Amino acid sequence: MSGDDKKQLGKILLRQKVVSPAKLDELLEKQRQKPGVRLASAAIRDGAGEVDVLRALSEQHQVPGIDLAQVVIPISNLALVPPEVARQYFILPFSVNEQQMMLAMADQQDKRVVEEIEFVTGRTIVAYVALHEQLVSVIDDAYRALANGEQYYVGKAAPPEYLAQLGLKPAAGKPPPPPPR
Repeated sequence: MSGDDKKQLGKILLRQKVVSPAKLDELLEKQRQKPGVRLASAAIRDGAGEVDVLRALSEQHQVPGIDLAQVVIPISNLALVPPEVARQYFILPFSVNEQQMMLAMADQQDKRVVEEIEFVTGRTIVAYVALHEQLVSVIDDAYRALANGEQYYVGKAAPPEYLAQLGLKPAAGKPPPPPPR
C-alpha cells in the first residue's frame, strides 16, 4: 500500500472519528518503525472497533465490506479456491451462486487474482474488503473445517436467527452477538 493510500485511510478514520489526530500520528509512527504493519490492523490492536475500521476500509477501496465474524460459509464454496491460493492471496469465497462468487479480499486492487479466479471458476467475482487479520484467521479455520468434513464454517458472531434458519446452533463457548441498537 502506498503512502497516499495510508494517508487516505488515515483521513477516513479521522473523518469518521474512529481515531483522533494524535492517535493517527502514533499509529503512523508505529508503521514507520515496523514496515509491513497495516494501518487498519494497527488501529484495531490499539482499540478501534473492527466494524468501524471495516467501514473505513470499505470507503477507501470503494467496495462493500464483509465482517467475517458474522458469516456462515458453506464449505462447498471452498472447493472453488484451493487453500494454498486462498492463503497466498488472502482471499475467501464466502458466497457463491451459478453466476457469481463473492470474494473477501485483503487487496481488491489485485485485478490479476480476480481475473484468474473468474477464468478458472467461470463466475463473475464481486470483491469485498475484509480485515486482514480476520481474513487470515478465517481462511485457516474454514479450510480446517473443510478438511474435517464439516458442512459450514460459522463465524464467532454469526446471527443466531440465521443459524436457526440453517438448522445450526451457535458454537459452544461462543458468546452470542450483542442485540442490535
